Amino acid sequence: MPFYPDVSPGDPFKPNARLSNDIRHLVNAAHGFQDCRQKSVPLGAVRVSVYNASTTLIPANTAVVFTSGVTKGNTLPVKQAPAGTAEFGIVTRALAPKECGSCIMIGTATVDVAEGSGNFVKPGNTRTFVRGSSGTAKILHVSGTKAVILLGGSQPQTTQIISGYAGAFYVKNNGNGTVTIFNISNPSGEYAGQVIVGSTRYNMPVGTLSFSSNAETDIYLTVYYDTTTKKLVYEFATELSEEVTGPQGWYKKLAHVNSSGLVTQVHFCGDIEITGRWWY
Repeated sequence: MPFYPDVSPGDPFKPNARLSNDIRHLVNAAHGFQDCRQKSVPLGAVRVSVYNASTTLIPANTAVVFTSGVTKGNTLPVKQAPAGTAEFGIVTRALAPKECGSCIMIGTATVDVAEGSGNFVKPGNTRTFVRGSSGTAKILHVSGTKAVILLGGSQPQTTQIISGYAGAFYVKNNGNGTVTIFNISNPSGEYAGQVIVGSTRYNMPVGTLSFSSNAETDIYLTVYYDTTTKKLVYEFATELSEEVTGPQGWYKKLAHVNSSGLVTQVHFCGDIEITGRWWY
């Protein structure tokens, strides 16, 4: 289905035949009446609203990853996924630069595939996907160069889930009982990203944390107001202190590390803005 932007009160409004038909298709499908002519995403797919944060057109049914651009409300910035990316979403229609649309994160999608073998796909150098023996997108059906794939149908066969996210506050398992939090769009940089509090921007240095390699671990960004120094304290942590969970504190989960060392990136919205606190 195409993306339909919201209509605000007072905006000029004209009935849209495509929107009306898409609503009918969804209602019919919910009642068990499937219309094979519709080009919609099956019910149960998980989608998010995104916008093209790059300077080039993203074709329809192309793999995308989240990037470090500015969020627009609940709309997240994306760019076309580099070749070989393990985890990705798929935009349902072409997106011009700064244009909004819908991105499938979990569910089925139809994509172009190159010749080859394997029951999984990863993005290629163009919009065509490459087949392989492992990945996060499993092939359900192939007909010629078209394949129906299931996003979220597997996990990379590696020691870490490699996130398609490519921005600030990225968490990487170093494989030695430590994780590093950094800006993956600038891996050699000294800052993991910016924390925005009111009109103040704080450059958070890259951090490394130790964790128990055989236990479930959460990775947090924590901020609290030190009543002695009268300053904010910014830290990365695996546990939440009383200062952080109290009324003068704040925290955000960045990632989760499971007992096998697999990292699931939870934060994928670039720099972090703190709102609703009295500090500023």
